Amino acid sequence: MEIITKPVMHGDCNIICGDTEHLLIDCGSDNRGNNVNSSSFAYGKINKEISRNDITDIMVSHFHKDHFNGILKIPDSYKIKTAYLPYSIIKNEIPYVKGIGRLLAIASPYSRGFQLSRDIIELFRKLVCISNEIHFLKKDDVLFFDNDEIRILWPDICHIVHFMHNPVKLPDEQGVITSINNTEWFTSIKAEEHFFTIEDRLSTEFSEMVKSFQIENQGLLPTMHKFIDYLNNFIYSRHETSEVSFERTYEAYKDLINQRNRFRRRLNVNDSSRINYFALQQYHNIVTCMNAISIVFDCKNRFLFLGDAPSRVVDYLSPLFYDNYKFVKIQHHGTKSYYTSNTPVGNYNLISSGGYISRKIHRNYVDRVSRERVICTSAHKSSSDFCNYATNKMCSQSCTKVFDQHLLTV
Repeated sequence: MEIITKPVMHGDCNIICGDTEHLLIDCGSDNRGNNVNSSSFAYGKINKEISRNDITDIMVSHFHKDHFNGILKIPDSYKIKTAYLPYSIIKNEIPYVKGIGRLLAIASPYSRGFQLSRDIIELFRKLVCISNEIHFLKKDDVLFFDNDEIRILWPDICHIVHFMHNPVKLPDEQGVITSINNTEWFTSIKAEEHFFTIEDRLSTEFSEMVKSFQIENQGLLPTMHKFIDYLNNFIYSRHETSEVSFERTYEAYKDLINQRNRFRRRLNVNDSSRINYFALQQYHNIVTCMNAISIVFDCKNRFLFLGDAPSRVVDYLSPLFYDNYKFVKIQHHGTKSYYTSNTPVGNYNLISSGGYISRKIHRNYVDRVSRERVICTSAHKSSSDFCNYATNKMCSQSCTKVFDQHLLTV
């Protein structure tokens, strides 16, 4: 069995290669500054494998652009056996669907929230088109691959709600959570409140905000609710392996986009500013959810993939990890806020980072694995811009930079 790592610049793209099966684990991104060519960039890293019909299955660890936007460019004519997605029914609902509906209904087309929501819809459309089957993975599931077993460790739907807070926001002494990039955006949310409490507040704020605009929006809200209902039904049904078509959901999505375009043309500057403020909060809450459901899996002591699992999830799972892995995909691109000393150390440790100066690889990760090897996809002219370990453009001696691809036998 081999693992091929592709350098996609602050994103993930790996291929697990067996004798007859090739499982693509994520494919994104170069989405810096909402790069309009990000999907083409990421797809360019796998187009040779696609042209040779090498990829037999796809796993999307979670619904963030830096993990899936290259998949959007796979031709509709391409066929795979199974698309694996993170199990998403939590407390008997799909927690991110309403937020996606709100962002598609009113957010600026240039906002991260709108673009992420749009691309998630396009991802579902793509996977329905190219996959024979869509399977949502959760803890204790097992994938049989290359005469071996891949063990799914997360998401654990029995305990996941306790981990659905945003690890990249920390409470101050008054319990107020602020964003890590020190922008003016903040929320007066008490630290102990979890995702669904925040989501309830956002739902109320959305309703009050839209009503206060005093413009014609009767067509917008029913269209949004219709889209949410269809998307909910589609995801629920697919969890049960029912072959529900995505066509009605996609038509409802296009209707919603048409309504939102009419709605946004009538907005004044103050309305737009208020929407931008709301959309950023809604986006961050969706990001919280997506990271919390990120798929974590391993295969004996061959490899461990941690996706973008928050540090608390890694701590929780640590008793289940093997003592030694040959390959470990470090969580969340090696950023400081996701660091935990419980992250396992492998013989080879992948840090799939690069592209965001504000999200540098933290030296804690490199220090922990300094006696082993680091596979680093931060292939930039100035390493110190993207790694807190690098000084004077010099990397750790344990680092191997990936410029084309890296192949490892496990």
